[in-house]
Amino acid sequence: NEPDGYIDHFQLVHAGEDESAGGGAEGTNAIWAHRWYAYGTNAGATGPANNKAGGAQIGDTGIWVGDYTVQP
Repeated sequence: NEPDGYIDHFQLVHAGEDESAGGGAEGTNAIWAHRWYAYGTNAGATGPANNKAGGAQIGDTGIWVGDYTVQP
């Protein structure tokens, strides 16, 4: 249960090297490790009914991802 509707911080770990380390087999198509806020420009328009701070909803769960990190 998330009182504000958002996962506190979503962490995505991917296989292989990221592009900052040369990209490995993926080369320039590899993702860069980064931290960001999903769809922050949609603040005020999307998000849980009581907290429209942007983000991306996880399916139809009513739970949203805002702040996230991607890393190898």
